[in-house]
Amino acid sequence: MLSLRLVPHGRLPYRLWLLVALLPGFVAPAIANGPAEGLEMHRMGAGTLGPDGWTTATSTNGGYSVRLPCLFNDFTFRSRTESLTQADMLGCGHDGMKFMAMRGQDRDAATGQVNFERPIPGATSTRFTYRGLPGIAHDIQTATSCAASQSVRTKAGTILLSVETSASECEAMKQAAATFFASLEPDAHPVVAVPLADLPVLPECPLAAALSKDQLIAAFNALPRDAEEPMPADTCLPATSTRSVFAREGVCMIGTTRMNVASLSTLATTGEPVAASFLGSYAEATHSALKAVLEDRYPRQPLEAYGPHASLSWDVTTVVAARWPTGDSLEAFGRLKRGRVFHGPPVPSRAHETGQS
Repeated sequence: MLSLRLVPHGRLPYRLWLLVALLPGFVAPAIANGPAEGLEMHRMGAGTLGPDGWTTATSTNGGYSVRLPCLFNDFTFRSRTESLTQADMLGCGHDGMKFMAMRGQDRDAATGQVNFERPIPGATSTRFTYRGLPGIAHDIQTATSCAASQSVRTKAGTILLSVETSASECEAMKQAAATFFASLEPDAHPVVAVPLADLPVLPECPLAAALSKDQLIAAFNALPRDAEEPMPADTCLPATSTRSVFAREGVCMIGTTRMNVASLSTLATTGEPVAASFLGSYAEATHSALKAVLEDRYPRQPLEAYGPHASLSWDVTTVVAARWPTGDSLEAFGRLKRGRVFHGPPVPSRAHETGQS
């Protein structure tokens, strides 16, 4: 039985890297043999503040510069699995305000445009033109905080500038943000793009309904992994236990879609497998291909078969059914609402895909 859930994708964790950018004692990993996936710190506490308290910050690899009211960190994050292959960031903190600038280099132009256009929940958004380039401004204010950002779409990727602070400092932030945003030089110097090695070849995920118990367990045990986490037996009857394996570069493939997490649930008493789950990254570019693979493999069922769980989803794009040695298995392929992951029962199990805005 298959349960497939796809985790959010499309943007790097900006807030996480902003925090990294602000850590004065951060020690970057050593990169001795050329570029590596992950974080490369170029400079920390860089810049010289002028009489006005501001300094010009130029990204080492990002090809842009901005003015900042604080000494800054300059770093690059590279990924072989995110929709951004390289993010070149500048960041610092001043008077309770957090400043971040980033140029994201897209894996492909279509996905980059989708990410640029994606709305931010709760934000007031306006479009503008910056030196002939399209831009979108977002403003968010809550009872405890406020934030402002501007995204400018360039041929070499989207440049994002953002400032956030507490609600009591909103007016001061707006003044600082105006200076910050107006200082952007999108083409201060050439962008440096550093290609990474190809991703490893992965086995096909063990989805075949004809697999025997022993074949499924053997296939799961052979999956590559960076880590494995056993889960305690649950209190349901019959009780089941679950093992999950994780790998940043993927554990297996469903068609051309790379899965990063695989889980196998078995009966606690006999070891009989009852459900396999596979989680991967959602991307508009691969959604249709994954949908086609599932529909080609299993007969399609009416949407009504999804039952009450349809309320959890943005859109259920396909419902398919397969027969396992122990009976029927239902797999639903759709996109869940933001921040929610459906944990279905092992029989029947369901396949999901989540998108993040």
